[in-house]
Amino acid sequence: MQLLGDALDSGLPHRLGRRIVAVLAAAALAVLCLAAVAGWLLLRDSRVDLQPEYFVGEEGPGIGIPLLAGANDVTASICEAEFPCASAWGSGQMVLMKFASKNDAAAAARSLGSSGYRSDWLVANFIDESVSEAERRYAAEVMDGAWQSEVD
Repeated sequence: MQLLGDALDSGLPHRLGRRIVAVLAAAALAVLCLAAVAGWLLLRDSRVDLQPEYFVGEEGPGIGIPLLAGANDVTASICEAEFPCASAWGSGQMVLMKFASKNDAAAAARSLGSSGYRSDWLVANFIDESVSEAERRYAAEVMDGAWQSEVD
């Protein structure tokens, strides 16, 4: 009995209580961090990472849009002078621009009128008036379908 009394007098339960609280707080913080990372991975739209060069020709890493065959990086001339875009690639028929936000992309597409098409952060400007409706539709389908999962 004397040992128990000495342990209680020494503050042992108080120190153990602090340790238990610290361990529980650390575990709760770890679970919260893991949940935040998992939520970000599940809810983040990977299409934000699409870049205009992804759609340039068959040499590129993605699916080429024929209207962008032979396209070059025109970021300096387009994004700095005409639109607040992050990057742009263009050919004689089409310029494809990437914007930092969907709102900026929507504003740019509206300003282009019928020559513009928006797909999330990307905006296509069909600069050649001879581009057919079928060519425009194909370009739009490729942009809209990029990095999309099919549901069976």
